[in-house]
Amino acid sequence: MNIKRCLIFGFVAVFMFFGCSKAPPADSGWSSPNSFSQSASALVSFFSLYKWDNGLIAQNKDGGTFKCYFFDERQNTWKGQDVAGFPLGYTVNMTDPAGKGMVFVSGAVSEKSLEMRFIYGTLNPQFGLNFSNQRKLIFDQTQLFQNLRANQRLGDDRSKPYFPDIGRGFIDSQNIYVPYCFHGETISGNTIVTREGPFDNGVFFSLDSGATWQREHVADLFAFNPAVAKTEKFYYYLAAREDAYELSYARRQGEAGSWESPQMLAKTLVTSGIIPNKYVVVTENDVIHVCWLDQRHETRRRFNLMYPLRGNYEIVYSQRHDSDVGWSKDVILSEGLQYAYSPAMSIEGQKIVVTWAGAPKAESGDAHSEFGDHIEFDPNDIYYVTSKDGGKTWTKPLRVTDNIKAGVTAGSPQVALHNGIIHLFYIQGEVHLKELSPGLTKLNQGPWPIYYKQRPFPD
Repeated sequence: MNIKRCLIFGFVAVFMFFGCSKAPPADSGWSSPNSFSQSASALVSFFSLYKWDNGLIAQNKDGGTFKCYFFDERQNTWKGQDVAGFPLGYTVNMTDPAGKGMVFVSGAVSEKSLEMRFIYGTLNPQFGLNFSNQRKLIFDQTQLFQNLRANQRLGDDRSKPYFPDIGRGFIDSQNIYVPYCFHGETISGNTIVTREGPFDNGVFFSLDSGATWQREHVADLFAFNPAVAKTEKFYYYLAAREDAYELSYARRQGEAGSWESPQMLAKTLVTSGIIPNKYVVVTENDVIHVCWLDQRHETRRRFNLMYPLRGNYEIVYSQRHDSDVGWSKDVILSEGLQYAYSPAMSIEGQKIVVTWAGAPKAESGDAHSEFGDHIEFDPNDIYYVTSKDGGKTWTKPLRVTDNIKAGVTAGSPQVALHNGIIHLFYIQGEVHLKELSPGLTKLNQGPWPIYYKQRPFPD
């Protein structure tokens, strides 16, 4: 009798573990996919989508030239053109949602100093870029790190400078904010210990459209992937703490306030791997909205002797009003999916759309991962959810693409909600492995197509 009960219990456990969640259905409301551009290599791309000049702009420099695509609402089409004058070695940090402004950023770290370059300009679809302010800032390592010890330094002995960790900021009229995370090194005998710092997290900012720049220290954290955003009353600085699997944040009230001490927003953030977008932050009026890649359920076991721990990445959402004393309760948006990657989010009034790449489940071993688990380069589809009430309630996930059965990978989605229409871009292709020797392979990828779809925001 006890054996029978154990067998029944075991069957129920297996069913609940593998079969209790139903894969999200397809959504037929999207337009047919349109091949729009190309990535640099597979899912690796500099393609970006912005709200700009009260419209939409997409940009790509993967092909070696800087190309901009402008959305024409009257004809419901995108018009692309090469833009002359793009500064080589710079990245587009942000665009102005209400104006034609753009900010380009470049940086280089050497052994004892940091050089930052900022260019502010305006873009005219007919005449190209017009740069009005170009500035260079140089910092000695003692200016960046407080209480720098004798066995610590900013950079290493590389023969070439390297680019510092600069995140996406924002433009608000004449005010520009660019976040950063700087990592120094501690020398212990012949060993370089990066986890001991020194560290500097903060923002570069300009209050006059890039004519002058200042630097402001926020925290001393071993952190990466910084972001800075602004609501009506507060400034927010966010960063991923790789050593603690946390997403941390600091707030400052108004221009004259001081930054609060960093606090934890998420304690199970996915920090490892090559996934480019581990979290996304968007502000609208007095609310900050954050989605992140979460691994709180990753340690559930499976029936695999070689890889008993099953991966489980989820998309989690939280928000905070300026008047709130804390963040809202976490909401898992990717219910029904075992794997999710690279969230993207856009907001228009009370309407919110969140999209990501992922899969409902995967086989017990994958050729693309040394841990025998599903990864972002394996076959994935694009999914999305929406909210009509500012994030209080959410729809169930719906599938946009149909790739997994064909062994096709879709990923790196970008989304913009504009005048009631959801505009979606994503990269899609098939992974090819090149065998270097028996048992040793590597990715052998060229550019993949970047596709575009749209649909009205669901009623």
